[in-house]
Amino acid sequence: MIVTRANDPAIIRETCISITATIPEWFGQPAANERYAREIGDCDCFLAEQDGEAIGLIALRYHFDETAEIWWLGVRRDQHRKGVGCALMDATLTHAAEKGCRNIVLETLSPEHPDPGYAMTRAFYSALGFRPLLAAARGSGGHPMMWMIRPV
Repeated sequence: MIVTRANDPAIIRETCISITATIPEWFGQPAANERYAREIGDCDCFLAEQDGEAIGLIALRYHFDETAEIWWLGVRRDQHRKGVGCALMDATLTHAAEKGCRNIVLETLSPEHPDPGYAMTRAFYSALGFRPLLAAARGSGGHPMMWMIRPV
């Protein structure tokens, strides 16, 4: 597997759409998925590939020149638990440090919601050093959200 910085908005959008289709438990809201596909090309992205095929993608946005936000992260279902997410995070953390960022943040579904997939998502982020930061406004569909943070 290789992880590279992705620069072509068309490839980024296509990859976002194709990965999203493999994990509808995490991306089950068509309006949100359309927004991700529309806006992801404007993000700073890293792409994980294996044998020339996209298997994971992470998209970043920056705030105040010192905070990187993980705006979108997805790994193709058949590649879960194979180190793809960790490899994408390693590239992200290295890049954020090079840009002078001090923190990295993300928004996800809060533990107030019983979704087992998002419990795994929070466990993944926690294992990488992310900690709860604050409760966020309810997301689309009224779901409880939270922000997580870790130092770069």
